[in-house]
Amino acid sequence: MGVLIFIVGRFIEKMIIDPIQRQKFVIGEIAEKLVIYSNVFANNLYTSPARDAFIVASDNEDAKRKFF
Repeated sequence: MGVLIFIVGRFIEKMIIDPIQRQKFVIGEIAEKLVIYSNVFANNLYTSPARDAFIVASDNEDAKRKFF
């Protein structure tokens, strides 16, 4: 009986709790990026193509590192 309870507990942990924790982590990282790049989003008149390309490249590298 104890083994069954352990297996059900691990199943609930892997299928319900872990995805929720990962979602909260990703939301926090998105919020951090929004704060870091808020000046870029707010001041579109003063952005340069080189800086925009750097931001896109750094975000792509972060995405590759986290999800693949």
